[in-house]
Amino acid sequence: IMALNKKVKGKTPIKYREDFPGNVEKPCKQFTAELKQIRKTMTEASKNTCKVILFYIPIVSRAGTDIEAALQKLNSDEEKYVALVVLHHTFDKESVVPDSSRAVNREKTITVDCLFHEDEGLLKCQKNEDAIKKVADWLWHVKHQGDQAKENKDRSNGKT
Repeated sequence: IMALNKKVKGKTPIKYREDFPGNVEKPCKQFTAELKQIRKTMTEASKNTCKVILFYIPIVSRAGTDIEAALQKLNSDEEKYVALVVLHHTFDKESVVPDSSRAVNREKTITVDCLFHEDEGLLKCQKNEDAIKKVADWLWHVKHQGDQAKENKDRSNGKT
């Protein structure tokens, strides 16, 4: 029996883990599921072995304060790539929310804003579709950056 985290069809998996508060599990799982439809090689991994953290932040007080608190939690994961998915609670699929990426200056990080409702989960809207695509594209670059670095390392080791 092949282990689940083996290479998918000969492709290197993108090892990730999710981090979210239990009260927003539904929209987080929906976002991850949509992401995996695009990046099929995504494989869940432990904190130590993952390369990427999908870090979900529900906005409860002020966006800047909540994001700052989340970034504090990530201090011990400096070497990890992080997708900060900022969740804004609303009924309105056309809701205009501030661009949370302006509050983030952490390296190896992408920040996207999503709309959700506690009953419905992730809202079906253009903002959320764009956020999922943006993270999927970023994951592709993260994955291939790693492949490129490994290739360069292999080449330099061969010259020794």
